[in-house]
Amino acid sequence: MLHLSETSRQDTEITCICPNCSQDDYCRTDHYCFSLAKKINETTYSIRRSCAYGKKFPISEPEFCDHEGQDDKIFIKCCFSDFCNNHSLSEILPQSMKK
Repeated sequence: MLHLSETSRQDTEITCICPNCSQDDYCRTDHYCFSLAKKINETTYSIRRSCAYGKKFPISEPEFCDHEGQDDKIFIKCCFSDFCNNHSLSEILPQSMKK
């Protein structure tokens, strides 16, 4: 489980992989990067990679990064360095979901 606090906030911006953000496929944030896997059906997942920033992902509320599939449909992995969110599906899923 990942716990964040205001002291976890980056002193400088980091660059995250974000295929849907710009022509350069990256975004910048002073919060954190994340990879999110959403279960579509029994064998298919969609993966989204992006930056966390602003009111939608407040650094003082770690619930976003703590989300490990409570509903068995959405799994999230957060990280704190440049281009760190190039996680494979097996890296995002909790151990209990891996075959």
